Amino acid sequence: MRFLKATLLALLAAAVPVAPVCAAPPAWGPEFGQSGYFALRHDMRKCASPGCGGFWLKRVNQPFTRCADGKPRSECYVAELEGAPETLFDTNAALLVRGSLRPRAYSGAGGVDLNLGFFSVLAAWRTAGPGAPLTGDASKVHYAGIESSGIVCITVPCPSFTEYTLNSPRQHLITGLDLSPAAAAPELEQKAINTVAGGGVLLVRGVTRQSQEGAELVFEALQFYLPVR
Repeated sequence: MRFLKATLLALLAAAVPVAPVCAAPPAWGPEFGQSGYFALRHDMRKCASPGCGGFWLKRVNQPFTRCADGKPRSECYVAELEGAPETLFDTNAALLVRGSLRPRAYSGAGGVDLNLGFFSVLAAWRTAGPGAPLTGDASKVHYAGIESSGIVCITVPCPSFTEYTLNSPRQHLITGLDLSPAAAAPELEQKAINTVAGGGVLLVRGVTRQSQEGAELVFEALQFYLPVR
Protein backbone atom coordinates (compact mmCIF):
# COMPACT_ATOMS: atom_id res chain seq x y z
CA MET A 1 0.00 0.00 0.00
CA ARG A 2 2.76 2.45 0.90
CA PHE A 3 4.60 1.64 -2.34
CA LEU A 4 1.46 2.24 -4.42
CA LYS A 5 0.68 5.51 -2.67
CA ALA A 6 4.28 6.62 -3.12
CA THR A 7 4.16 5.67 -6.81
CA LEU A 8 0.97 7.61 -7.40
CA LEU A 9 2.25 10.64 -5.55
CA ALA A 10 5.54 10.54 -7.45
CA LEU A 11 3.74 10.43 -10.80
CA LEU A 12 1.45 13.26 -9.79
CA ALA A 13 4.36 15.34 -8.57
CA ALA A 14 6.11 14.87 -11.90
CA ALA A 15 3.12 16.39 -13.67
CA VAL A 16 2.55 19.32 -11.27
CA PRO A 17 5.24 21.67 -9.90
CA VAL A 18 5.78 21.24 -6.16
CA ALA A 19 4.84 24.31 -4.14
CA PRO A 20 6.34 25.17 -0.77
CA VAL A 21 2.91 24.55 0.80
CA CYS A 22 -0.21 22.71 -0.35
CA ALA A 23 -1.31 24.36 -3.57
CA ALA A 24 -5.03 24.79 -4.29
CA PRO A 25 -6.50 22.94 -7.29
CA PRO A 26 -8.01 24.82 -10.24
CA ALA A 27 -11.30 26.60 -9.50
CA TRP A 28 -13.30 25.01 -12.33
CA GLY A 29 -15.45 21.93 -11.74
CA PRO A 30 -14.64 18.44 -13.01
CA GLU A 31 -15.64 17.35 -16.50
CA PHE A 32 -16.30 13.91 -15.04
CA GLY A 33 -20.00 13.04 -15.05
CA GLN A 34 -21.13 11.48 -11.77
CA SER A 35 -24.57 10.19 -12.86
CA GLY A 36 -25.95 7.38 -15.02
CA TYR A 37 -23.83 4.44 -13.76
CA PHE A 38 -25.18 0.88 -13.61
CA ALA A 39 -23.80 -2.54 -12.72
CA LEU A 40 -24.59 -4.87 -15.63
CA ARG A 41 -24.81 -8.66 -15.84
CA HIS A 42 -25.89 -11.05 -18.57
CA ASP A 43 -29.22 -12.84 -18.13
CA MET A 44 -28.44 -16.56 -18.03
CA ARG A 45 -32.03 -17.84 -17.84
CA LYS A 46 -32.99 -20.48 -20.39
CA CYS A 47 -36.24 -19.26 -21.91
CA ALA A 48 -37.42 -17.62 -25.12
CA SER A 49 -36.11 -14.22 -26.22
CA PRO A 50 -36.87 -11.37 -25.71
CA GLY A 51 -38.16 -12.31 -22.25
CA CYS A 52 -34.83 -13.99 -21.44
CA GLY A 53 -31.26 -13.70 -22.68
CA GLY A 54 -30.96 -9.96 -22.26
CA PHE A 55 -29.30 -8.04 -19.43
CA TRP A 56 -29.89 -7.05 -15.80
CA LEU A 57 -29.03 -3.52 -14.66
CA LYS A 58 -28.74 -1.96 -11.22
CA ARG A 59 -27.98 1.68 -10.44
CA VAL A 60 -24.88 1.69 -8.27
CA ASN A 61 -25.00 3.34 -4.84
CA GLN A 62 -28.81 3.40 -4.99
CA PRO A 63 -31.34 1.01 -3.38
CA PHE A 64 -33.67 1.00 -6.39
CA THR A 65 -33.52 1.30 -10.17
CA ARG A 66 -36.44 2.69 -12.20
CA CYS A 67 -37.27 0.14 -14.89
CA ALA A 68 -38.68 0.58 -18.40
CA ASP A 69 -42.25 0.28 -17.09
CA GLY A 70 -41.63 3.13 -14.64
CA LYS A 71 -41.58 0.94 -11.53
CA PRO A 72 -38.66 0.99 -9.06
CA ARG A 73 -37.01 -2.40 -8.46
CA SER A 74 -33.77 -3.69 -7.00
CA GLU A 75 -32.59 -4.31 -10.59
CA CYS A 76 -34.15 -4.14 -14.06
CA TYR A 77 -34.21 -6.47 -17.03
CA VAL A 78 -33.72 -5.10 -20.56
CA ALA A 79 -33.95 -7.03 -23.81
CA GLU A 80 -30.95 -5.43 -25.49
CA LEU A 81 -28.14 -2.90 -25.38
CA GLU A 82 -27.59 -0.17 -27.94
CA GLY A 83 -24.25 1.52 -28.60
CA ALA A 84 -22.23 -1.10 -26.73
CA PRO A 85 -18.80 -2.12 -28.07
CA GLU A 86 -18.74 -5.67 -29.47
CA THR A 87 -16.11 -6.70 -26.90
CA LEU A 88 -18.67 -6.09 -24.15
CA PHE A 89 -20.32 -9.38 -25.10
CA ASP A 90 -17.07 -11.38 -25.01
CA THR A 91 -16.39 -11.18 -21.30
CA ASN A 92 -17.60 -12.88 -18.14
CA ALA A 93 -16.17 -10.09 -16.00
CA ALA A 94 -18.45 -7.90 -13.93
CA LEU A 95 -19.28 -4.75 -15.86
CA LEU A 96 -20.06 -1.11 -15.20
CA VAL A 97 -21.90 0.88 -17.85
CA ARG A 98 -22.93 4.50 -18.16
CA GLY A 99 -26.02 5.50 -20.10
CA SER A 100 -29.81 5.46 -19.86
CA LEU A 101 -32.53 2.84 -19.52
CA ARG A 102 -35.38 3.49 -21.96
CA PRO A 103 -38.78 1.94 -22.68
CA ARG A 104 -39.38 -0.13 -25.79
CA ALA A 105 -42.11 -2.65 -26.62
CA TYR A 106 -41.19 -6.13 -27.82
CA SER A 107 -43.46 -8.80 -29.23
CA GLY A 108 -43.87 -11.66 -26.78
CA ALA A 109 -45.69 -14.98 -26.83
CA GLY A 110 -49.10 -14.79 -28.48
CA GLY A 111 -48.28 -11.42 -30.02
CA VAL A 112 -48.53 -9.61 -26.67
CA ASP A 113 -46.40 -6.47 -26.49
CA LEU A 114 -43.93 -6.44 -23.58
CA ASN A 115 -42.37 -3.19 -22.38
CA LEU A 116 -38.99 -4.73 -21.58
CA GLY A 117 -36.97 -1.69 -22.55
CA PHE A 118 -33.37 -1.32 -23.71
CA PHE A 119 -30.24 0.34 -22.41
CA SER A 120 -28.39 3.01 -24.40
CA VAL A 121 -24.67 2.65 -23.60
CA LEU A 122 -22.41 5.72 -23.50
CA ALA A 123 -19.39 3.96 -21.98
CA ALA A 124 -18.46 0.63 -20.41
CA TRP A 125 -15.82 -0.72 -18.02
CA ARG A 126 -14.83 -4.24 -16.89
CA THR A 127 -13.32 -5.43 -13.62
CA ALA A 128 -9.53 -5.48 -13.55
CA GLY A 129 -8.99 -8.30 -11.06
CA PRO A 130 -10.71 -10.98 -8.99
CA GLY A 131 -11.42 -8.42 -6.30
CA ALA A 132 -11.49 -8.88 -2.54
CA PRO A 133 -14.23 -9.65 -0.02
CA LEU A 134 -15.08 -6.92 2.44
CA THR A 135 -14.05 -7.26 6.06
CA GLY A 136 -16.27 -4.96 8.09
CA ASP A 137 -19.42 -2.95 7.46
CA ALA A 138 -20.84 -3.81 4.00
CA SER A 139 -22.96 -0.64 4.01
CA LYS A 140 -19.78 1.41 3.61
CA VAL A 141 -18.87 -0.19 0.27
CA HIS A 142 -19.58 2.17 -2.61
CA TYR A 143 -18.68 2.95 -6.21
CA ALA A 144 -16.60 6.05 -6.88
CA GLY A 145 -14.43 7.88 -9.37
CA ILE A 146 -10.92 8.84 -8.22
CA GLU A 147 -9.08 11.77 -9.80
CA SER A 148 -5.96 13.78 -9.02
CA SER A 149 -7.00 16.82 -6.99
CA GLY A 150 -4.19 18.93 -8.41
CA ILE A 151 -2.90 19.52 -4.86
CA VAL A 152 0.79 18.75 -4.32
CA CYS A 153 2.44 19.06 -0.88
CA ILE A 154 5.94 18.75 0.49
CA THR A 155 4.66 16.84 3.53
CA VAL A 156 2.31 13.90 4.04
CA PRO A 157 -0.51 13.16 4.37
CA CYS A 158 -1.59 15.33 1.44
CA PRO A 159 -5.09 15.54 -0.10
CA SER A 160 -3.79 14.50 -3.52
CA PHE A 161 -7.02 12.91 -4.79
CA THR A 162 -10.68 13.78 -5.23
CA GLU A 163 -13.26 11.04 -4.66
CA TYR A 164 -16.58 11.38 -6.54
CA THR A 165 -19.45 9.16 -5.39
CA LEU A 166 -21.18 7.74 -8.48
CA ASN A 167 -24.87 8.61 -8.98
CA SER A 168 -24.53 11.28 -6.32
CA PRO A 169 -23.32 14.89 -6.12
CA ARG A 170 -21.03 14.01 -3.20
CA GLN A 171 -17.29 14.56 -3.54
CA HIS A 172 -14.41 15.08 -1.12
CA LEU A 173 -10.63 15.07 -0.91
CA ILE A 174 -8.69 11.98 0.16
CA THR A 175 -5.02 11.44 0.90
CA GLY A 176 -4.44 8.00 -0.65
CA LEU A 177 -5.59 5.23 -2.99
CA ASP A 178 -4.86 1.56 -2.32
CA LEU A 179 -5.44 -0.72 -5.34
CA SER A 180 -3.79 -3.85 -3.91
CA PRO A 181 -6.99 -5.50 -2.51
CA ALA A 182 -8.33 -5.88 -6.07
CA ALA A 183 -5.49 -8.36 -6.76
CA ALA A 184 -5.20 -7.25 -10.40
CA ALA A 185 -2.29 -8.14 -12.66
CA PRO A 186 0.66 -5.70 -12.34
CA GLU A 187 0.18 -4.34 -15.87
CA LEU A 188 -3.49 -3.57 -15.18
CA GLU A 189 -2.63 -1.90 -11.89
CA GLN A 190 -0.10 0.22 -13.78
CA LYS A 191 -2.81 1.23 -16.27
CA ALA A 192 -4.94 2.38 -13.35
CA ILE A 193 -2.05 4.38 -11.88
CA ASN A 194 -1.38 5.97 -15.27
CA THR A 195 -5.05 6.91 -15.62
CA VAL A 196 -4.99 8.95 -12.41
CA ALA A 197 -1.50 10.37 -12.98
CA GLY A 198 -2.52 11.42 -16.51
CA GLY A 199 -5.48 13.45 -15.28
CA GLY A 200 -8.17 10.82 -15.89
CA VAL A 201 -10.78 9.38 -13.55
CA LEU A 202 -10.45 5.79 -12.30
CA LEU A 203 -13.68 3.96 -11.41
CA VAL A 204 -13.44 1.91 -8.23
CA ARG A 205 -15.55 -0.03 -5.74
CA GLY A 206 -14.50 -0.12 -2.12
CA VAL A 207 -14.34 1.68 1.20
CA THR A 208 -12.94 5.02 2.32
CA ARG A 209 -10.98 4.41 5.51
CA GLN A 210 -9.70 6.96 8.01
CA SER A 211 -6.55 6.39 10.01
CA GLN A 212 -6.78 6.14 13.80
CA GLU A 213 -5.10 9.53 14.07
CA GLY A 214 -7.66 10.95 11.62
CA ALA A 215 -5.02 12.52 9.39
CA GLU A 216 -5.17 10.02 6.53
CA LEU A 217 -8.24 9.26 4.40
CA VAL A 218 -7.50 6.39 2.01
CA PHE A 219 -9.79 4.73 -0.53
CA GLU A 220 -9.30 0.95 -0.32
CA ALA A 221 -10.29 -0.44 -3.73
CA LEU A 222 -11.82 -3.90 -3.44
CA GLN A 223 -12.18 -3.65 -7.22
CA PHE A 224 -11.29 -1.20 -9.98
CA TYR A 225 -12.52 -0.94 -13.54
CA LEU A 226 -10.84 -0.32 -16.90
CA PRO A 227 -12.56 0.84 -20.12
CA VAL A 228 -14.03 -1.64 -22.59
CA ARG A 229 -12.90 -0.56 -26.07
